[in-house]
Amino acid sequence: MSEKKWNQEHRRFIYRRVFAAFGDVGGWVLHSWPKGKKKEFDTLIEEIRLDLKSVFALEVSCKAITNQLNWGIQPNQRVIKNSGMIQNWIHNRSAALEVGLIKSANLPSTMMLH
Repeated sequence: MSEKKWNQEHRRFIYRRVFAAFGDVGGWVLHSWPKGKKKEFDTLIEEIRLDLKSVFALEVSCKAITNQLNWGIQPNQRVIKNSGMIQNWIHNRSAALEVGLIKSANLPSTMMLH
């Protein structure tokens, strides 16, 4: 099995930085970045990318960071097709919740598994 690139420390690092800059997603209006702050958001993501490289020796793209972020903050995840996606959803939601980027109210009220 290949080594996983992302761990909870990396995710919490991202979510803490985003929360410190923009607060919790409840005030964002948009679901992917704070309304009216796309440029600032993109600048922060680039800074996080560079910091992940210097602090953790983790080389990732800005797109990879926003993908992780979206797993943690998107209000609905309609279909999760495999165990890898389930792990991504769980890890990212728990990290986002832990640092305050999302609240318990942002979690689904119902989940169906089979």
